[in-house]
Amino acid sequence: MGDPTLKVEWYQNGKLLSKGTRINTVHDFGCVSLDITGLRSSDDGVYECKATNSLGEAVTTASCKVFAKGSLLLDSQHPEGMRKITELERNKAARRQISDDQQAFDKPVFVSPLAGSEMVAEGQQAHMECRVVPLGDSSMKFQWFKNGETLQMGSRFHVTQDFGFVTLDIASCVAEDSGMYMVKAINLSGEASSSFALHVGGKSGVMGEALHPDSYKKIQALEAGKSAKRQVRI
Repeated sequence: MGDPTLKVEWYQNGKLLSKGTRINTVHDFGCVSLDITGLRSSDDGVYECKATNSLGEAVTTASCKVFAKGSLLLDSQHPEGMRKITELERNKAARRQISDDQQAFDKPVFVSPLAGSEMVAEGQQAHMECRVVPLGDSSMKFQWFKNGETLQMGSRFHVTQDFGFVTLDIASCVAEDSGMYMVKAINLSGEASSSFALHVGGKSGVMGEALHPDSYKKIQALEAGKSAKRQVRI
């Protein structure tokens, strides 16, 4: 190993073996191998591997016998063994069928309904989340709607679904994001849905508390170190 003058050559029936798409040779850190794919009758013969360096050479040989398909023994030489193998495979298939039947999942159920911050200021992020079972159902799919229409996803919308935990995040909210959001879980056994109302209002920063229609509230804010009070009607 490590001898840069070492040269390895392969011969078939005394003739230098030509490399091709079916023939691959390896000489790596003392490991030498020859692989022949798609054997043919012409590959039959005695193979010789010759290693040569500046001090001499060494040779090793091996024979390869290629049988035609017609000469192959296709019938089992051990019928009793084949019978047992067949029985084992049949039992394995039956156990696999039972296992598949046990994997039948029930229809989706929201164990935690869709929830989040009901009111956010413009420019802030809105977050909604819920939990759904069954877990591990590869057929489970989720669809999002806003005001009864399919939610158009974009760069500001990001949804995740991981081990029954489903979320929707809306970045840099605008007033148009206000509405009734619904997530629908669908699998092979049925579907279920959960809804959540989001209100986006006011500028990013100070936001008043939710006011009841036709009621009056006092909102306090600090402006340049002075207290200001004003009465508003929503």
